[in-house]
Amino acid sequence: MAKKQVKIYNKNPFDVGIRLHNWARGRKIRGIDPLTGKVSFIFLTEDETLELHSMCNMFIDGTLTVEDVEVKELLGLTEDNYNAYSEEEIQKVLKLAPSKLKKEIKNFTEPFAKDKVYQTALKMDLTAARIKIVEEFCGKKLNYSKVKDK
Repeated sequence: MAKKQVKIYNKNPFDVGIRLHNWARGRKIRGIDPLTGKVSFIFLTEDETLELHSMCNMFIDGTLTVEDVEVKELLGLTEDNYNAYSEEEIQKVLKLAPSKLKKEIKNFTEPFAKDKVYQTALKMDLTAARIKIVEEFCGKKLNYSKVKDK
């Protein structure tokens, strides 16, 4: 009987390297393609996914994500992880009313997630109130002059 294959996604702009005990070589999950926006993934068995989860916190901090509900439950990932949000999901958050945005944006806790929020905000047409909230959250000014494709 074949082992269950699990799709592990990297929804970040950077590559992620992984290595398990029984592998001769490590594997790399590429970051999002900057030209097409395509999200990269790798297939691991359920056992390999559990081993990876026991060795590091990449699923907890949102570096890697799993969309299989059964595997999420096995890993103890029942809550929505804002750090694993894609650019489209971040855009939805940034379109919220400023009062709701102020509460929701605090759920992005990892430095790479804050940078994704910043980079996504640069590509959007935001109101002054939303810009102020994003700037306070990220700790830097939104510099639209460096953006090539808005």
